[in-house]
Amino acid sequence: MAFSYLFDKTLVEDVLQETFIIAYKDFEKLRQHPNMDGWIVTVIKHTACKLAKRRLPEIGSAAYLDDYGLLELIPFDFPRQDAEILTLYYEKRYGILGIALHLKVSPNVVRVRLCRARARLKALLDKSNEGGVHHG
Repeated sequence: MAFSYLFDKTLVEDVLQETFIIAYKDFEKLRQHPNMDGWIVTVIKHTACKLAKRRLPEIGSAAYLDDYGLLELIPFDFPRQDAEILTLYYEKRYGILGIALHLKVSPNVVRVRLCRARARLKALLDKSNEGGVHHG
């Protein structure tokens, strides 16, 4: 699951380590929680998404997108749903709630999709920069 956010085995290991630390610190709360597995999965998701956001500062900056244009960065084979949510957020400047209303989904779904789309785009850009492949 964390891999779907980060696309990097080493970073996934970091997320799992961080999750164990959080579980250890909140052991009493976790022990009394009615759904321990769900609690741990939620911590993994949130930790992975936070790490993915930290890895994407240049993509997350409006100045970067203004200089290069989002559509120039998105490869042709990039998932359409990911491209749509990134375009709504960065180019059309919709907020989370605006995107949720536009797509008829909850704001939480938008946050998750946006986080995953950023991570996928970042991974593709990193991979193509290593191989010298051009975008767009």
